[in-house]
Amino acid sequence: MDEYHAKKRIKVEDDAGVSIEVKGAETPPEVPEEGQQWVDDGLEIQHQPRTFFMIHDRQYYSDIHRWVSGRPLKGYTVERPVKAFDGVDPGLDPWLRSLATVFNFPQPTEITTGELLDTVQRWLNFDDVFLPNFLHTVYFSVDSMDDMTMEDLDALVPKEWCTRYIKVLKRPSNSPAPTRPGPYEMLAKNRLSPVYRVYPDIYRAFATPIIQMGTRWSRFAIPKVDGIPVPSRIPFGSPSGESPLAGKRVVVTDDMDLRALATGRRSADLSGNDERRWTAPIILRLINAGAVVIGRTKIAPVASGRVPESPAGYEAPINPRGDGLQAPGGRNAGGATACSAYKWVDIALGINTTGEVITPAVAHGLFGFRLSFDRVPMDGIVPVSPELDAVGILTRSARDAAITIRALNADNPLPQFQPSNGTLWFVRPNFEAYGHGYATANAAWAEDFCKLFKMKRYDRSIEGDLCAAMNNVQSLEWYMDNIPTLIQAYQSSQNIKRLSSRYMEGMARLTVSKPLESETQNLHAKASRVVSDRERRYKNALSMKKLLTDWTQSHVFTSRAEDKYFKQILLTPTGYRVHYYRKSAHEPDVCPMCKQEGDGLWNKVRPNNRDLQLAVLAGLPIMNIPCGETQFMSHVTGEYVTIPASVAIIGPLGSDVVLSEMVAEFLEQVQRGRAAVETVETGPRIFPLRSQEETGPPAQN
Repeated sequence: MDEYHAKKRIKVEDDAGVSIEVKGAETPPEVPEEGQQWVDDGLEIQHQPRTFFMIHDRQYYSDIHRWVSGRPLKGYTVERPVKAFDGVDPGLDPWLRSLATVFNFPQPTEITTGELLDTVQRWLNFDDVFLPNFLHTVYFSVDSMDDMTMEDLDALVPKEWCTRYIKVLKRPSNSPAPTRPGPYEMLAKNRLSPVYRVYPDIYRAFATPIIQMGTRWSRFAIPKVDGIPVPSRIPFGSPSGESPLAGKRVVVTDDMDLRALATGRRSADLSGNDERRWTAPIILRLINAGAVVIGRTKIAPVASGRVPESPAGYEAPINPRGDGLQAPGGRNAGGATACSAYKWVDIALGINTTGEVITPAVAHGLFGFRLSFDRVPMDGIVPVSPELDAVGILTRSARDAAITIRALNADNPLPQFQPSNGTLWFVRPNFEAYGHGYATANAAWAEDFCKLFKMKRYDRSIEGDLCAAMNNVQSLEWYMDNIPTLIQAYQSSQNIKRLSSRYMEGMARLTVSKPLESETQNLHAKASRVVSDRERRYKNALSMKKLLTDWTQSHVFTSRAEDKYFKQILLTPTGYRVHYYRKSAHEPDVCPMCKQEGDGLWNKVRPNNRDLQLAVLAGLPIMNIPCGETQFMSHVTGEYVTIPASVAIIGPLGSDVVLSEMVAEFLEQVQRGRAAVETVETGPRIFPLRSQEETGPPAQN
């Protein structure tokens, strides 16, 4: 239990309007000690309170400190004869006897055997927590029992479920909602505790697991669990207009505030005891849309703006693509690893400064989106660079990305795309730089996109046009490569200057590898070298940023944020031209998993594309789209494996929602079964069903 809840006893009301009690005691007095007898409806039950239990090969976690009332109506309980269930006699097995399922039927006359069977089958199809074992005790949450008897209910519950007890929960008159449906564990005194399935974090993506709790799920806690407990999707219902993200599991970075928890600021040693009194608004927007937060993922230390070469106090995440030893990308690599490795994670939320969401999206073959600058609130987030920071998301599905972006832009006006005279800028020189027919393949992709949305495609070199307009090619190239870095380095150094003393104190208590110790010293030195020359270069970079932003808005995307329509979109490559291995801490040219265990460092690698940096400087929305795979021979296995290939689509300021929905519609309608698809998979390959011949040419060495 987290320290916040260990200090006090809290009584709140859950969404169902029933009392939830959180206590600091290790074993609350309401839960009997192990082996103690308690009575339920006149039936003696041997109850063994536990936090963890196993069903088949699945591990489950039950939060005995959080419960809802499960008291049945007096006289509305049916006890069936004992039957063998799943090879075990439920009358003798105390584990099975404590499992229960709640069905929510406001009017019991609506219940039919077919409806119950269909409901359970639907739950088994989309939920990875629920199992038939939870049907040992069945609760029906109803408004009233008019014209219905327990004999009627008993006749409706399928015999093949081997249900032992059938009970009725009457919804209280002052309750805003019934008890949520789904799997529970029964505690003493007719209390029902939500259950969580515990997954191992074998790819080291998470900093801490998170459990949502409290009124309207607005409070959070860190469970004492070796793994990541995830709740059932059933209580959140099906996606709807009010809850488009119902049941979607979200991970957030360790620099975003969560109520009742400390914000780690990218370091295990900075979490301290400063619990937040609020949750970052962008997280609340996703929760209000039906999503649930299940954990915090690893990022670079101390808001430094650096890649997570070794997240301080943590082991570095692992990229599951290819041979499992590729570099996991930029600062938000933990969120990318969670999405690309685990089917039970749907959305990763992070901050993109210069490429910290797009770069991991490229490395992991995910849909990554950098939202327009200053369009959603950044309150409750540790800043890296206020001039460049923007919210970013990572998903495996283009449709999930579109729904998430709409939820984040809940309060913003949404400009619409104007098909007439619409233009798709195809940056051919960048595609040709990738070789192997990359430009030709993606030109066909662009043509299909234009046909669907009635646009015209024009080949264009944005960088070349900008060089001609600026009339200073050498200086421009230097600025394009260095302006984002100068701005980010200066502003992040201010953050480090404020945090470095506490960071150094924390690191002094750890036993760390030499590279990590060196990195810590470099960060500390970086904070102390804020001299007048750096300030001068920073001011020059801000001036150049404004100049480049003005040119982009007048020559590439002529729409303004306040316009009702926009008509320009830009398509450019983002995928790596070569494969990049993680690097060993002591042998820079050897991948770490070959020779040793440990954190493992990796290269600071970004796709060499100045168009993306120009979009970052102008605050434009960027969406990374996985479009294929390229082959290379693994240095470890000696076999051919694949790495993702991607393109990026860029739109004018404020076009986030429409841009993402256009991509989702395009992939669903036009590209199904072709070069790009609407959903990528977890594991080594993003398109595992394709043959090696369909993956494209080998990557360059």
